[in-house]
Amino acid sequence: MSCIIFSCGNERSTSTTNMLRIELDTLMVDAGEEILDLKWRDFAISPDGRYLYNFNGYDHTLEKIDMEKLRLVEKLPFEKEGPNGTVNAIYYMHMLDNNHIHLSDNRTLSQFQLNGKRTIKYDLYNNGLDGDELSEYEHLKSNTIIPELPETVFALVGHWENKTYSLRKMNFRDSLITKYEIDPGQNIPKFSFKVPSLSKDPIFKPYVYLSHGKGCLIISADITNEVHLFDPVEDTLVSKMNELHHTASEKTGKFVGTYASMEDMVADYQKVLEDVNFSPPVWDKENKVYYRFSYTVDFEEEKKPGELLPEIKQRNIYLSVYNKDFELLAEAPVPQLEKNPVHYFVRAGDIWIFENIGDELGFIRLALH
Repeated sequence: MSCIIFSCGNERSTSTTNMLRIELDTLMVDAGEEILDLKWRDFAISPDGRYLYNFNGYDHTLEKIDMEKLRLVEKLPFEKEGPNGTVNAIYYMHMLDNNHIHLSDNRTLSQFQLNGKRTIKYDLYNNGLDGDELSEYEHLKSNTIIPELPETVFALVGHWENKTYSLRKMNFRDSLITKYEIDPGQNIPKFSFKVPSLSKDPIFKPYVYLSHGKGCLIISADITNEVHLFDPVEDTLVSKMNELHHTASEKTGKFVGTYASMEDMVADYQKVLEDVNFSPPVWDKENKVYYRFSYTVDFEEEKKPGELLPEIKQRNIYLSVYNKDFELLAEAPVPQLEKNPVHYFVRAGDIWIFENIGDELGFIRLALH
């Protein structure tokens, strides 16, 4: 049985189950006279947890936010071109240490000092690496790097013909590239939908995430509770699956995948959305647990004229807690959340969810007990 207490404004609201109690409040960032970029393609947290970095695509600066004082400290300028030039669009970011950051799109990854000086640049396509090279049908998706292996880039790779994904390890020190299969059951292609008369590529497909865990990289997808834990030092890949109690553990249903019209495809896509969906897991280094959100969607019965889907009536959001070996410890509904969390992180044992509040940067903070 759950006991839910709601409150208004910035006061806390609490939900409790026999396994997990969640307190929620809302916090705002003081940006002064500056306008922050709220697209949130990616962000980076300093290793000491003090600062959050967000790249502003409008003025090409790195926004430095003090997470203790909740205010913008400064905007660090970066160059677009020249010896210290970044790529035009920054999609992925990661801190190597408190003074160095990696900025990347889908083609290059560069290491910078926070003063804007570039120290390393890796070309992710034309690099002369030997081994499991990309085929003509493959393209790079998200990528990252870890402090333990600063000369190695890890990237998710999509195959546009068979709609599968794999992990590539690009070792620039030894000039090697290695491929790892992350979907042996071929589940991702089952939820990729296309209309050949409109596009040869899928119009709707699962989200596949690459994130950091406790000494490992985590590959996850929005279609399943299953995660793949890759130890980059030991070079091992382990899969973990848990049985959930509040929702299904993975999406089900059989779909044709190829449709004659957009209307036919959207009818099946609505069924996929109504089934369980998963956000990427995050690691809490203080409490030594993982957190992961899941949710289902309830639609209105009728859709408005001209709309592809009916309006969303309600999102049902849940939080699961796992130990360091990714074994399920607890679950709880989070009825206070109205939107499924996508961009979130853990700081000081709390979950922080990015929130656009009146075009200003805010956070929904969840404290767990």
